Amino acid sequence: GVQTCALPISTSASDSNMSASTKRSLGGQTPHPEPDEQTKLFFKAAKNGQDAEVKRLLASGNVSVDSRDVDSNSALHMACAADHSRVLKKLLAAKVKLTLRNDGGETCMHVCARHDSDACAALVLKVLGKPEKHRVLLSFADASGATPLHVAAAVRRSTHNVLARLLATGVAPVGAPDNAGLTPLLVAAQCGNFEALKQLLALREQPPDRKSVV
Repeated sequence: GVQTCALPISTSASDSNMSASTKRSLGGQTPHPEPDEQTKLFFKAAKNGQDAEVKRLLASGNVSVDSRDVDSNSALHMACAADHSRVLKKLLAAKVKLTLRNDGGETCMHVCARHDSDACAALVLKVLGKPEKHRVLLSFADASGATPLHVAAAVRRSTHNVLARLLATGVAPVGAPDNAGLTPLLVAAQCGNFEALKQLLALREQPPDRKSVV
């Protein structure tokens, strides 16, 4: 399983099944209304990897590709949480906004980093194309001040494909501190995330012209 330390778990697309009424009963904030039935079907299809159903619902005109749930998660967040790249392709074809953020401040790349959703991460970076656009998306910080690189460094798992992919862009903000003043390297060290630590240290040993922008 995935273990995360140092960084708080933001309002996650994979944990967005709690109803607004349940959240209210627990004293939670519900600034967003519950989606209508068609939008709920849309979210369910995105979570379950049902790309044909996602395409059908979008074509019906009854749902918006940028719709949000009560935690401001979008279908984009949900597809990335489960690495459903075929669903993501349908959302991209419908011009989904790649900068959508949930209530925890997470973009789709934070979600990809948390779940090591490499197919989706690769597709998002390919669609963005230019390094300048990569830099913008990878610089977004969540509510804890964490960039996607911080999240990737904090998650202990058997694979770190997204971490490697973010570093390979050459523009990931490796020196950016979160709200606690921790860089991704310090997060990896604090978490005992040795594979992530190895990748980040290897980056420091590269010639200056090959390092990521800090």
